[in-house]
Amino acid sequence: MAMAHTHLARTLRAIAVVNAVGIGLVPSTALGASGWSSPANIDSTGLVSVSCPTASFCAAVDNSGYALTYDGTKWSAPADVDLANSLVSVSCPSASFCLAVDAVGNALTYNGSTWSAPASTGAVNMLTSVSCASASFCAAVTAGGSGTGASALTYNGSAWSAPAYFNYQVDAFGSVSCPSASFCVAVGTNYSGSSGLAAWIYNGSSWSAMTVSDPGTDSAYVSCPSASFCAAVDSAGNALTYSGGSWSAPTNINGPNSLGSVSCPSALVCVTVADENVLAYDGSSWSAPAPIDTTGHPLNSVSCPSTAFCAAVDGSGNALTYTGSAATTYRLAITVQGSGTGAVYTVGRPCANKNGTTVTCTTLLAAGGRLTLDPVPGKDSVFAGWGGDCTGTSVTGCQVTMSSDHNVTAMFRCGFKLSLPHRQAGSRVLRLWVSIRGRRLLTLTGLPLRRALRNPPDVYLPPGRSVVVVSALVRTGRSTFVVSTHRAFSC
Repeated sequence: MAMAHTHLARTLRAIAVVNAVGIGLVPSTALGASGWSSPANIDSTGLVSVSCPTASFCAAVDNSGYALTYDGTKWSAPADVDLANSLVSVSCPSASFCLAVDAVGNALTYNGSTWSAPASTGAVNMLTSVSCASASFCAAVTAGGSGTGASALTYNGSAWSAPAYFNYQVDAFGSVSCPSASFCVAVGTNYSGSSGLAAWIYNGSSWSAMTVSDPGTDSAYVSCPSASFCAAVDSAGNALTYSGGSWSAPTNINGPNSLGSVSCPSALVCVTVADENVLAYDGSSWSAPAPIDTTGHPLNSVSCPSTAFCAAVDGSGNALTYTGSAATTYRLAITVQGSGTGAVYTVGRPCANKNGTTVTCTTLLAAGGRLTLDPVPGKDSVFAGWGGDCTGTSVTGCQVTMSSDHNVTAMFRCGFKLSLPHRQAGSRVLRLWVSIRGRRLLTLTGLPLRRALRNPPDVYLPPGRSVVVVSALVRTGRSTFVVSTHRAFSC
């Protein structure tokens, strides 16, 4: 056991140097396994869910209708809040608001001191999970039922929406995570006949299916600290991440053994539970399982509001807390813009725009980390230069040291690198020009031409579809003639 703890602590404390396809920077004291407390029995029945918005407040619920709160030092006695039913999930965006749901479709709220009476949400099937971005927005998901598939519904601070069904595409949802009122992700299993993970995204008004490939799972959990990153784990021991608008392929991190609840305080740190173990994600890979619940009871839920604090609960009424020192982190914001398409890679993931849009990607990185940001132009595009804390037009990368917050802009424009039309060996180029639809964009003679022949420049094009003609006036012996090449562009 000591060796497993040491390995996890060493894994989570690693600070890496990141390049264009490098691994994530993790705060040096983040979630070391040695920081977990011994299990403390706080409830006589099985705890099923815990939610901590801060290190000084958590709420937990059990399968007998009791709720407990944590004040940063100790847990309250269990309070009977829904005795007739089994509570299944709780979410607390702040210490003054929590919302819990039970297995028969009721919800109850906490105002900082007391719980409301259970009230129906209107859900027809059993509720399985709830996530609240604030006191005025929550989303809940259900299992399937007789004659129906799974459903989802939202809460606006006073009332629940009617359940949204998914045309029998989802058999049962197991988990939902909402970092904001305009972004949620729910995961579960595909409807009978189509096995594997189902993932759906909420955009503030409606749900739509996400493309994900994770066959063979029958339950899953998800955590999204922002709209740009989520982590999901499944019953087959796999983990996968959502970033840049797409899901990664599943990676097995726990053999054939099921993974449970997952919590991500940032895109660089996640924790999941499996039996009595925890596994941690560092922005690139997962650690090996490390046992923390010495009672041997399976952990059911974990919540980490930061890299310096987590709480976990098990099926025998025990709670554990992790307390560490939050490492200094700084914010790196990368903006990709311009008429062209391109990407800048950091922490192993691209920050990319499409079709001339402007995209900003933000992440927190450990103090002292060093990165090389490399621009990668897309099709029919060229890198046009850096802005912000990077300057110039170097395509070999911009060096950034995380000693403070940084804002970097990468500009991509529609265009191409100029190349000469095919001509006879020994011919001399007298003039070179580029034209679109008969209009010249560029003409080179004399010294500029000689420089261009040694170091071909980028040629910028207007957005849209066009046929570009590159022409050269060449002399071979006593003959002078024009050679041209044509190329279609779409930018």
